[in-house]
Amino acid sequence: MGRAEQTFLGIIAVAAIASVAPHEATGGIRCDGNAQIIRSGETHWSKHCALRQLANVARARGVATSLAKLKSSIAEREAVCNVVGFDTRVIITCNPYHAMNRHEESQ
Repeated sequence: MGRAEQTFLGIIAVAAIASVAPHEATGGIRCDGNAQIIRSGETHWSKHCALRQLANVARARGVATSLAKLKSSIAEREAVCNVVGFDTRVIITCNPYHAMNRHEESQ
């Protein structure tokens, strides 16, 4: 096997590992939007998947955030929701963070 073939195989191996790494980093949780796909193939709402969806929507709309930041910081969730919270994909996840809801609760 020549040097070019070894380099090519090395690139393929790195790409394969990189494509698997995010799945393993989340403990094998599979999501479909805001819902977690469980072993039977059914879906159930989960906070992890809802925050992953929020991170994906935010990044698609130009907001710099990550799943880790959203999981660890209520302030980050509130800030992101103030920007993208009216997108129908995240409106339920962001509902508790909308300023109008906090105002109503305080009265």
